[in-house]
Amino acid sequence: MRAKYSAEKMCGALLVGAATNLAVVTVADAAPGAPLAPAFRVDSASGSSGDSPLVARNSAGEFVVVWDGSSSANSGSHLYARQYFANGTPKGAAFSISSAELSQTSLAMDEAGDFVVGWRYRDNAGYQHFAAQQVTAAGVLSGAPIEVAKINGDGAQSVAMDADGDFVVAWTDIESVTVPLPTGSYSEFVLGHSSTHARRYSRNGSAVGLPMLVSLSLTDPAPLLGVYEVTPPSVAMDPEGDFVVAWGDRGLLREPVVDARHYGKSGLPLGLPFRVDFPNLPSADSPIVRMAADGSFVIAWTTDHSSGRNSYSGFDVYMKHYSNLGLPRNFGVRVSTQVALSAAALALDAAGDVVLAWDNNPSYCCVPSNLMFQMYAANGTARGTNTLGTPGDNIGQPAAASDAQGNFVLVWNAGGAINARLYSGN
Repeated sequence: MRAKYSAEKMCGALLVGAATNLAVVTVADAAPGAPLAPAFRVDSASGSSGDSPLVARNSAGEFVVVWDGSSSANSGSHLYARQYFANGTPKGAAFSISSAELSQTSLAMDEAGDFVVGWRYRDNAGYQHFAAQQVTAAGVLSGAPIEVAKINGDGAQSVAMDADGDFVVAWTDIESVTVPLPTGSYSEFVLGHSSTHARRYSRNGSAVGLPMLVSLSLTDPAPLLGVYEVTPPSVAMDPEGDFVVAWGDRGLLREPVVDARHYGKSGLPLGLPFRVDFPNLPSADSPIVRMAADGSFVIAWTTDHSSGRNSYSGFDVYMKHYSNLGLPRNFGVRVSTQVALSAAALALDAAGDVVLAWDNNPSYCCVPSNLMFQMYAANGTARGTNTLGTPGDNIGQPAAASDAQGNFVLVWNAGGAINARLYSGN
């Protein structure tokens, strides 16, 4: 039998959102994947609009939700955070992390409840930068944002933390050169390179060593028609500080693929980059990686849905398990039985049990209406089938996080309202 919460955490029952008078649910008796209470709203219930929610959780079950939001009280867009106890009770009101013009955020939490938020911004000269802000478990910003990198091209970033609060930032950089073509054909094409980097930081925010080059590849020559979309990398860290970086590689003269690389806590690579996806599947993209307490890890990704009605309108979600040595434990499996409409959300507990979530619409429409999830044991065995997490209208942008026992929280955007719900992992 899986471990239950200790008495001081959640021994008997769970009360989510005390102010909303939600029902009490007994955690120990809940079936795997059963909701522990109705969904609750994270952002302000009126006068606000949220976007791009993220969630991170420590082994004790405390969690934080971060989102990009605007409100009638604050002009422009702010990056907000709200912290919660393990039982879903808010620790306080939402607070602003930054009011600068930011994009492409990422989030990670340590065992004490401290967390770090990464983001991308553009300076007045048009260059892109990556920065990270540390926040204490008390909800206090820890110093000024850390300037991680300035890049010459286009890029994206991801952050991860170990148990003690040390963290790593990974990012991609695509640089390109425009070359004119003869009259009568495309007017110009692009040839360049894509690189993936990482840099480690101590819990006090100081850089540990120099930035690391994770991977470098040439990109295809292609017309300037938006071909060079940047796939955000994903980085995960185990409690001891080993980490894995996964990224989408649009290498020269080949279909987009997902690659990854494994690193020790010293920052030294534990091998060469390796391919994650399957050679016979089209356009692998949007990788996400998470690590278990023993250093094993799971990588999920999407491919273009290539069969059935309206094949262009969605994605299939896949997943592959790896040991703590970086060796694949299986050949990978397709997770979603219905078409997904965005990248998947992935969460692991301490033992390596998995939750994957995604949004979909059974009618194959382009507007998501359901939040689905699938649970797996650490050995890759499915626990149940694809499960409807939350039905509704215009539900999308799912995020997920688990505690040590596998109880998980799902967060999503419902037409500008940021919502969350707790589920049992028993």
